[in-house]
Amino acid sequence: TSAVLTLGTRLAAGTCVGPDACTHGYQSGLSQDDAGLASEISVIPPLFRAPPRRVWWLPYVGIPYVLILSSLPEMVSWYLMLELYDVMAAVMEEGTLLVCLWCLSLAYVFTHVNGFLFILLCVLQKRLLIGRFQPGSRAKTTDWTEFCRWLMHVLVASNPTFVDTLEPFCNTEVLRLVYALLGCRYGRRVQTDLFWTREPDLISVGDYCVFGFNVALNASDAVDCKPIALEPHANVLDNCVLMPGSHVGERAILGSNTLGAKDSYFLPDSISTGNMRGRAVMLRAAAAPAAASANREEQQFELLALRRVDSPCSWWSFNLGLILSALLLAPLIQGAFYVSFAAAIALCDELELELWMILLLTPALALVIDAFVCFLEVIVKWLLVGRFRERNYAFMGWFHFKWMLVMMINRSSAVETLPGTVFYNWFYRANGARVGRNVCNFGFTLEYDMFSAESYACIGEDCDGTCHTVERMVLKVAPVKVGAYASMCAKAVVMPGGALQPGALLLEHSQVLKGDTVPADECWRGLPAEKVQHAQYRNSPGHKHLCFLPTMLRRFTGVSERPESGVSHLLLRCRGQEVRYDEQQVTKRRINGRWGLVVSFTTPVTVTEYAFATGGGDPGCDPVRWQLLGSNQPLPDEGDNEAEALPWAVLDERSTDFATPPIRHACVYCQVIAGRRRDTTAG
Repeated sequence: TSAVLTLGTRLAAGTCVGPDACTHGYQSGLSQDDAGLASEISVIPPLFRAPPRRVWWLPYVGIPYVLILSSLPEMVSWYLMLELYDVMAAVMEEGTLLVCLWCLSLAYVFTHVNGFLFILLCVLQKRLLIGRFQPGSRAKTTDWTEFCRWLMHVLVASNPTFVDTLEPFCNTEVLRLVYALLGCRYGRRVQTDLFWTREPDLISVGDYCVFGFNVALNASDAVDCKPIALEPHANVLDNCVLMPGSHVGERAILGSNTLGAKDSYFLPDSISTGNMRGRAVMLRAAAAPAAASANREEQQFELLALRRVDSPCSWWSFNLGLILSALLLAPLIQGAFYVSFAAAIALCDELELELWMILLLTPALALVIDAFVCFLEVIVKWLLVGRFRERNYAFMGWFHFKWMLVMMINRSSAVETLPGTVFYNWFYRANGARVGRNVCNFGFTLEYDMFSAESYACIGEDCDGTCHTVERMVLKVAPVKVGAYASMCAKAVVMPGGALQPGALLLEHSQVLKGDTVPADECWRGLPAEKVQHAQYRNSPGHKHLCFLPTMLRRFTGVSERPESGVSHLLLRCRGQEVRYDEQQVTKRRINGRWGLVVSFTTPVTVTEYAFATGGGDPGCDPVRWQLLGSNQPLPDEGDNEAEALPWAVLDERSTDFATPPIRHACVYCQVIAGRRRDTTAG
């Protein structure tokens, strides 16, 4: 669940990537210097390498059933729209106004009526057809149980209609009611968000629990099916993954991107986060008296939020306000196409154009409507909230309500088409964010005033730049800063109060904790993120003899191995200086059956950068694969070609043949000069 495979990953047969893990270029069979990565990517014992269970009749029965069930709400919606047109025609005169109002009603019908009819069918299917899921071994389950689990995955857990319909109703009783009807055991006054689950009967949520965005409650794996329990006042925040048998204690906080491993238990009042070696990292076991006295302000906000939650007036007024706002605003934001269709009809009637012009005007007007929706989001943000500031806010207050409205409007399809473009930067700046020149942004945020990205920063796909955290019903807003030329790879997260300094790199599926700063020009990874250490050889005293050994050269007819190297020039950077060697200053020695260039030093050195150039007029001398070797043993005489008997250590191994799998590099920086003699001065 929620595992990420990155560029350069090569997994052998029988390899298992753990839940919420990231491979970071892992290659099976190569030595790994990261114990945490090796623990998250393990080898499945032969005893458990059973083939996946297949229900042979599922494609012939399940897929037609899902298609029919998904189309029934749309058929009912279209029937209601036809009846509505007849009713409107009986009340109003035939004309443009009638058609435009009918087109606008399409947005509401297909957003709410179609969506809630689909949810009603899913609830009836769960109660009448599927029944309750029971804990136990999956090896003993029947094909019917596996078929029901697949239905819940397709129609509920991962269905876009289910998600899009309920997304505007987050933190309301509507969402809690739907999950309760599906089988979840819910307490009272739960601040719930959409979460992923296939076995809702095995989910137990206590009173006053708080959910974050994109939580996965996976009550089953390939072996067992076990219940998941959340005790009262537990917090499960954004992107958490809980595996079968997880139990979250009372008042325990699972921070963003926390992994609840199988059969894990989180102590009451503890704070945990991340995924290190397949387990969550506990930041705090229990509240210390000193910490309690230091956070009296937060405790006051928490008590205020609890009083509001327990107050029927505050609770139901907040819920009714959000529900009415979702019923009114969600169709206008999500159904902009129907609005543009109505505008095209009105324009054609006003200009006395033929109806076939609607097909040509609708796409252009849809673009105008999308731009208007983006402009509307900016206006609503400034009118409702103004400028976000760094402070704490209690739940169920006026700011919480305005914050939820901004979040509801910010989910429009118009904004989702902008990431990666200069228009996305314009949208950020219009909302108050500080965005420099030529920023590439595929991420998302909500509190734009607290977000800053300096020039030439790169923010990858699905990167979380939101500037808020929620702990025990207290909303905490803090800035997020991305320095110039800094990069966040896909699914990376910088928590509020965190920062990337200029040139910093945060790898895929990594998280910078609150208050942490990635120093300039450093590379961090992990949950939580830590500095990526260099290869071991760079921390060693160095080597007295270095050898550049081409292992494969390129020919016009393709790639072929040659016994003798055509390399003539070699550049090494060590001790902060560059040293160039030509064919008169290096020694050609036979290493491992091939000829290489050997450079000797009086004292061991550590090379941080190297480059080479080929000699002669034959482009076939261009290396395609090569190695950089090192040794500290005495080198034989120049007339003796037994240098290959030395214990050479492979310091770096590279390839310019992109068809070959990537290799883990040992050098921090590498500069390659390849080509004919006249190209040797190229940079």
